[in-house]
Amino acid sequence: MSASYERTKLIRQKYVKYFDKAEPIVEVGFGDGMLMKWMQEQGYAVIGVDRNAQWVARASRRDLRVVESDAVQFLLEHEAKFGGIVLSHVIEHVPVERNEALIEACFRSLMSNGVILIITPNVHTLSGAADFWNDPSHVRAYTLDSLRRLLTDGGFEVADLGFDRDTAFRVRKDPLHFPLDLVRWGLGFVCFGSAGRFSEVFAVGRKVRPRRA
Repeated sequence: MSASYERTKLIRQKYVKYFDKAEPIVEVGFGDGMLMKWMQEQGYAVIGVDRNAQWVARASRRDLRVVESDAVQFLLEHEAKFGGIVLSHVIEHVPVERNEALIEACFRSLMSNGVILIITPNVHTLSGAADFWNDPSHVRAYTLDSLRRLLTDGGFEVADLGFDRDTAFRVRKDPLHFPLDLVRWGLGFVCFGSAGRFSEVFAVGRKVRPRRA
């Protein structure tokens, strides 16, 4: 298996506990498809949606179930059809004015007690903010508080929220990198506390009641 697949399995396997194998799951913006591949191998019924034709074609060649479509349109066409939705490194690419429409579409496409998982970069690190804006497709950074607000404003109950501890910064042991990493770790702790150790944050929301008008 590829290094990408093995890393995905290592840092994403803890999230599958939030989903029910008996209900279909949709991954919006599935990227390299490694998470879908691993979840399918574990018995989850996952479909990916992306408007990037190249990603869709590549995933199709790997025998993954994918659809080329705008995510909001796809979700609204499948109201109350999914038990789970995954947005992994997607929300930071969505323009602010489209956030409400995307979250509303997620809410409407989920069954009762359905779950939405959001994973996004942690900018509360020494290099996180710079790394984040080095990607010109990033348009909005999220903190734990803004993720909580995004979910609650969208009608979800927040089931879990935090830093992904499997993405913790590692101090390399070789003589060249050890002192540099130690300094970086120390400065990061001074500036951001324990939040500075992790490269990702996540939020899990549950649809437990109809959204208020």
